[in-house]
Amino acid sequence: VPIFSLGRYPEQDFSLRMASGRLEADYSRASTAFYDKGAYSLAESKLLYRNLAACLTDLRDFYSELDYYPFKLEGYTGFLDVHPDIELSRPTPNRKQSIVVQQVSRCLTPREGCDQHEKAAIFFDFTAVRQYAAALDIFVICFLIICMGLETWDLSRSINSMVVAPLDKMLNTAHSMAAVLNQAIRRNKPNLDMDKELDDDDDEASDELDETTLLEKVFKKMARLTSVFVEQNVVDEAKLSAMDTESKGVIVEVMQYGRKENRLSSKRGSYMSTGPVVEILPVSREEIESWGLNMQKLSQDECMQVVYHVLFDSSVGKATRRIWIEFETLSAFAGIVRTGYHDNPYHNFTHGCDVLASCYRILLQVHWEDWLSDIDTVSLLVSSLVHDIGHPGKTNPFLVETSDVLALRYNDKSPLENMHCARLFEICTDPRFNVFQKFDRASYKQARAVAIAGILFTDNAMHFDLVKEVRKVFETSADSCDGDVLKADGSFAEQYMQEVIQKNTMLWIKVILHLADVSNPLKSFDMNKIWAMRVVDEFFSQGDEEKRLGIPVGMLNDRDKVNRSGAEHGFINFLLAPLVVSVVRVFPMLHSLGNQMVHNMSEWHTTWINEAKPSLEDIKKREADVEKVRDQVSELVSRTGRPSTAGIGAPM
Repeated sequence: VPIFSLGRYPEQDFSLRMASGRLEADYSRASTAFYDKGAYSLAESKLLYRNLAACLTDLRDFYSELDYYPFKLEGYTGFLDVHPDIELSRPTPNRKQSIVVQQVSRCLTPREGCDQHEKAAIFFDFTAVRQYAAALDIFVICFLIICMGLETWDLSRSINSMVVAPLDKMLNTAHSMAAVLNQAIRRNKPNLDMDKELDDDDDEASDELDETTLLEKVFKKMARLTSVFVEQNVVDEAKLSAMDTESKGVIVEVMQYGRKENRLSSKRGSYMSTGPVVEILPVSREEIESWGLNMQKLSQDECMQVVYHVLFDSSVGKATRRIWIEFETLSAFAGIVRTGYHDNPYHNFTHGCDVLASCYRILLQVHWEDWLSDIDTVSLLVSSLVHDIGHPGKTNPFLVETSDVLALRYNDKSPLENMHCARLFEICTDPRFNVFQKFDRASYKQARAVAIAGILFTDNAMHFDLVKEVRKVFETSADSCDGDVLKADGSFAEQYMQEVIQKNTMLWIKVILHLADVSNPLKSFDMNKIWAMRVVDEFFSQGDEEKRLGIPVGMLNDRDKVNRSGAEHGFINFLLAPLVVSVVRVFPMLHSLGNQMVHNMSEWHTTWINEAKPSLEDIKKREADVEKVRDQVSELVSRTGRPSTAGIGAPM
């Protein structure tokens, strides 16, 4: 029996219809015997009377133990009125809804109350049944309410976890980003009107707003802040073109607003067949083009031969230097540069040649010929050779602290790097040494801009600004960076080349020179170790001088406190790794440099443990540093689709 039909089941029971049918049949026969004396014999009439009485008694007794029962008969008047011993009468229910009337299907004996218009009927009291049905309905309703409540709770929880919580987190993040931009702009571009506008927005954002309105306000604010942050000039090209002559004069001459100039195109392709400049190299061409070249094993004359090969006989040299520079001029220029370097442990002529060779390797790996002009390439390699000329073996902070003439001359702003730039162009004022003499005015201007930008950004104080610029380019070009960056031959895909590489040529020039300058941990560990010891020796020499002068000793300059291996770990972890990771994201073909960096970092960690005997806690901290860098590099290698080769040797 269906549980939800229990309340209606008695009404659908055949016993009600069978009782009314039997009663009608017995009543019809008994009434016939009563009114028609000749129809039946006396004995038969008595039997019929007893059958009718038994029918009524059975009807009463059958329902006596049930929750519903007959309480009244209609349509059986006359004959039953003279038989008071047959009685079904019970109290009438208080509610009409509790009365169920079971009529006969047809009247077997027409009579008053049972004819064509009316039919005899048995009235049943269903009060208890109706109460059970009502209780069941209440139970069903409560059950449905509970189910709906549980479903609502589950739906609310799902929506909260899938929509509300992420949206709330996004709103909080957007607010935080807006606050950071707000502070950055106020520091870099103070403007009272902008401050007032931002403050007004902050007040509005603090009011009770629905999520969509709040999100709209936050993004509008961020868009406005970003537009102010990236604003470079007071006018754009369209506004400048529409100005009158006097207004243009104020903008261009007084405010020194320079219009963006098109970078000059390449003249490569006219290889001059004058034969090699260097007939016999001190090392093989393959070694020069690899990161296994050890310049420290070469004499200065042999270093010069490597420089000449790169500038004239290599694939880069043939496509550039033989067009722009005469060998005699370069030879004289290199001689002057050689004498301009001091005999420092690290910042010496060998270091300058090593950085030039490193730039050359990087250019080969990043397919320079596809995106870098001859003029830029010439200036970059010349700058790499000269980038530390005249270095006194002391750092910029030392020169500033001692009020050195260079610090006074350049107002404490990158005094060494400014001096290196100045020395380059001072040398070129002599026609015998002017490597830029074949450049026309526009080409010289472009080459000078490349040299200045590249050399100034070898100042490690500019390091994190450069890393941020690289990261910004990568993030703003995320769609291009996440696509097919490289073609099958390892060169850049066309869209990536246009949107990421060619649009930021000057940035990549600065990156290449700076990366080459700090690339010692990207070479084999043996070479890295020799260069690192030379750097530390130079630092310790400065520390001794700082102690003698009674000025603060640099944190890496005290030979009594600094562990050499520990210092190199910090250099890789805090300075080099962020740069390499950022650069490899943009130039995936340089991933092998990251592998070698991780290998060297691990070797320095082992060396530090053996030398310093540190505590277990310190060991675990530095192990965490190594693993963090390893994970970053592994993620970059996976993007290239090539297996990691960390620890196999010097990257090629």
